[in-house]
Amino acid sequence: MAWRIELFGGPRLVAKSRESISHFPTQKAAAILAYLAVTLPRSHSREVIAELFWPDKDPALARNSLSVTLSSLRKLLGDSLVSGRLQVGLHPDSVTTDVAEFEARLKAGDVAGAANLARAELLPGLYDDWVITERERLMARLEAAQQAQTVQQAQPKTPVSASLLPSEFLHNLPEPLVSFIGRERERGELAELLKTVRLVTLTGSGGSGKTRLSQYVARDVLDRFTDGVWLIELASLSDPSLVVRSIASALRVNEAAGKPLLDNVLDRLKSKNILLLLDNCEHVLDASAQVAEALLRGCPNLRILATSREALGVVGERPYRTPSLAPHEALQLFIGRGTAFCPDLAQTEQNTATLTALCTRLDGIPLAIELAAARLRTLSLDELHQRLSQSFSLLTGGPRTVLPRHQTLRGLIDWSYDLLTESEKLLFARLSVFAGGWTLEAAERVCSGAGLEEGAVHDVLTSLLDKSLVVVEREQGRSTRYRLLETVRQYAQERLEERGPDLVQVAHLEYFRDFCRESYPKQFQAEAVAELHRVEQEHDNLRVALRFATLSSSEVLQCHALEIAGALHRFWNRRNYLEEAAQWYRAVLALPATRTPSEAQGQCLMEAGALAELRGDYAEAESLYRRCLTEQKAMGHTSNVGKVLGYLAILIGEVQGDKQQALAYERESLVFAQRADDLNARARATINIGITLLNLGDYSEAQETLEQGLVLARAQGNKHLIAAALGNLGLIACERGEFSRACDLGRENLLICQEFGRNISLAVAFSYMGLFAQGAGDLKLSRYYRQESLLLAEKLRAQGLCTALLGFFAELDAQEGNGERAARLLGALTALRTKDNGVIGDRHVQEIDKLRTTLGEAVFERAFEEGKHLSLTDAISLAINP
Repeated sequence: MAWRIELFGGPRLVAKSRESISHFPTQKAAAILAYLAVTLPRSHSREVIAELFWPDKDPALARNSLSVTLSSLRKLLGDSLVSGRLQVGLHPDSVTTDVAEFEARLKAGDVAGAANLARAELLPGLYDDWVITERERLMARLEAAQQAQTVQQAQPKTPVSASLLPSEFLHNLPEPLVSFIGRERERGELAELLKTVRLVTLTGSGGSGKTRLSQYVARDVLDRFTDGVWLIELASLSDPSLVVRSIASALRVNEAAGKPLLDNVLDRLKSKNILLLLDNCEHVLDASAQVAEALLRGCPNLRILATSREALGVVGERPYRTPSLAPHEALQLFIGRGTAFCPDLAQTEQNTATLTALCTRLDGIPLAIELAAARLRTLSLDELHQRLSQSFSLLTGGPRTVLPRHQTLRGLIDWSYDLLTESEKLLFARLSVFAGGWTLEAAERVCSGAGLEEGAVHDVLTSLLDKSLVVVEREQGRSTRYRLLETVRQYAQERLEERGPDLVQVAHLEYFRDFCRESYPKQFQAEAVAELHRVEQEHDNLRVALRFATLSSSEVLQCHALEIAGALHRFWNRRNYLEEAAQWYRAVLALPATRTPSEAQGQCLMEAGALAELRGDYAEAESLYRRCLTEQKAMGHTSNVGKVLGYLAILIGEVQGDKQQALAYERESLVFAQRADDLNARARATINIGITLLNLGDYSEAQETLEQGLVLARAQGNKHLIAAALGNLGLIACERGEFSRACDLGRENLLICQEFGRNISLAVAFSYMGLFAQGAGDLKLSRYYRQESLLLAEKLRAQGLCTALLGFFAELDAQEGNGERAARLLGALTALRTKDNGVIGDRHVQEIDKLRTTLGEAVFERAFEEGKHLSLTDAISLAINP
């Protein structure tokens, strides 16, 4: 059969009959199909595919998972999937793709047709590195073609420049917004150095062009690094411990149970041929040096290109002093930037001396030249030269210990600052409160007042942009963002300190408190994925706000910290910032403001408890939940009482085994949700009641209740609750022997959970699919799903789920005739549950009794006792390596 694979808005399989398939057995199956389609007509080594899609698995286990996934795809594709012993790919004669059509249309000059194909995002819901890179590559190609078309329409005889075509190599380097002038010698030298030196650090004063030079060098060497070039921006960090987190985030590396995050990064990179670009290391110098040294020791094919005002001091490092621009390059840069403000600017016989003197005065420093060129909007060339000469003559009496280039740039920024209006000075200083950039709305809210009207902020910001003091960043489909270059930001911070930063810092804190209030409900609705991306963009600002509030002696501001931390729990959970979340909850719950119970404090207590439960500390979780319940009831905070009763019910019912008490808590939770007129809370409580009824074996009432909850959840667009209802309805179908229906419900649940990324909901969804496949008699597929669930749960440090899964692996082993291994796993489950004050489910108690009979008392007891002495890590290893 011939297939068309649609990847924009997909993946979808479309047959000639126009019948389409958009639901796949697993996200991995969908992702592998998409990868084979994007790279059509190439075929790929099985080893490469296994490593790409299961990078953290043992190679043999990864190959096994690949085989299972390919088997499920073959059922859909038939002979269109070409899968041999060594290679895998799609048959080019029977498969076409919309991406191939998109590229063909661009090549043929049909830009409108290509744009029409790409109206939907490429592979929405998939966030692997290769997907993001391919998404950005295709959009960059389209934008380049549209730009080229505009040029050709304006000047029909102008050929399309090959430089408009973006690189096809893996990277996350930003597209340059302006041309890069000069530095040919330096680019060549650095490219050569990276052939033999594993750590090269571009040093130099602020404004010397280290960042831009490093990014162009990285582009120059893209073809050497088969696993890509990855930029890690450190300028916005003030906490050195976040250096590793920033690297992990850029590389999409998650936390894993019982392992430092750096170890996970090392595991990911140990066999990679990759270049990391660490930008602006100077203010987290020690942490950058320690991480760089660890990475270089553990990853033999890794190269690092760093930028810093001083060398990192790591063994084997090659510092490279970033020189000033050569005179002719400085002249080129000044004219190139100046024409944006004075279109008639050109080098002539009459002005050459002035231009040369001006660039000499600026010491060939790129940032200084760009700031000066921006003044051509209001000054003639001669006036600019005259004013600069007067300004810089005042610097000659400065401290002799200050390097000349530092003096020059400082003087230039001083001069630029002195020429600003009072409104521009106010806004410039106040913008330094932001970390990682800002939106216009944020600037208007945070920086207005006390001399600057909110309605004037846009015009003043535009003026600073025109003067090259602010940089604009545009991302397709997102709000325009602005930022200060790091050198300029540090100067602006000094000016803010002189004026008094407190009011601006408070305004920043209050704005991001309000941001969290507005964002939090959206994280439970249909736009949750986009909203979580928006929170990610502001994460550095949220960290700054939390740090300011937790260090404040004002209990009012401390309460803002409680509110922000309480509202970030879903983001931290979905994006796997679990360790950081735990640190913030400890910090905010230790504040004096927590002595007075509040709704925000109650939310933080609940989420700190949920994190404790996730890592298997059930006593701590129950203590936090009960404290929250007592205090929130006393305060009459109806909504929080309902929520924490739901949290407590799950702990009591699923961990401690008291299902009747759990049901009582759930029903009480529903009453409070109804009093609060909170539809999401009603949906959650209704679904939780259904789950508890299911656990009690009352399948009819459980199904009816879950279906009621599903209707409520769909009405709210709460995908998390929709998924929970679907998964548990699947469990009921499985208990009734309706395995086909169970699998259908499980797949819908799995697809929804995949939208949120690799989190606890996805791990549970995989576990359900494993159970349904086991019920249907497909033990191989069941093991595959459970391995996916257990490996993800281990990464997330979800020790409770990891422990529960051991019992299900024991069932599989028993069914496959490996009774002794099953007994060892059940022994481990029993010991771990006892240690955590948990109980063994009836299902596993029955399995223990069966094995005792099957193996005989002596054999069973020996294996069971061996299992009781296994650590959780060893038990997981035993489970996933049959």
